[in-house]
Amino acid sequence: MLSVYNLHLHEEVVMLALHETRGTLPGTGAEAFAVSGGMLSELLLARRIRLEPVKRKVLVRVTDERLTGDHLVDECFERIRKSTKVRTVNTWISLFAQDRGRTARIINRLYMAGIMRREERSVLWLFTRHVYPLQSKEAKRRIVERLRAAVIDGSTPDPRTRALLGLSVQSGLVGNSFSKAELKLHKERIASLIAGDPIVAAVREARGQAHAAMHATPG
Repeated sequence: MLSVYNLHLHEEVVMLALHETRGTLPGTGAEAFAVSGGMLSELLLARRIRLEPVKRKVLVRVTDERLTGDHLVDECFERIRKSTKVRTVNTWISLFAQDRGRTARIINRLYMAGIMRREERSVLWLFTRHVYPLQSKEAKRRIVERLRAAVIDGSTPDPRTRALLGLSVQSGLVGNSFSKAELKLHKERIASLIAGDPIVAAVREARGQAHAAMHATPG
């Protein structure tokens, strides 16, 4: 059963993305790429996949076909398992990020676990929508404290915390855990912690490609 003590990376990413009191996402869509990276990181940590560097690309290969037991992760895993092509990390993150409904399903999961609460609010007095403010302060506190301990206190992070830090940096969510002054002061420490993670690098690249495509001038 989901609780504040056993959150997955994709759930932690969404918790960092949601505004604590307004209960809304930033609106940039960047969290979708971090969620996708979290899914791949979960599969890597569970040893269901391995990453294979080939020249300038990093391929995703299945090493264990057993499902993880998390249906959201396993949906992504099924796509990898059934693919007739061996695809790159970047490609999978881009493909997974196209499913914007996945983030909403994660939010609903956090709500059902009592971590977020659901409220109905009016928009311009024309219609209403559901928002999800933070219900469990402990859940958010535990996430932020792990990241701050790794960066500011200099403690050695576990692979999960290191991955979360990288995902939050490359999706623009790191400012929800650190002030601008702290990010500037610990810039080198953060860079050293997230360096060499192909999934984190692919999140940055996939997000950049999507941004460029969105703002491309029609020829």
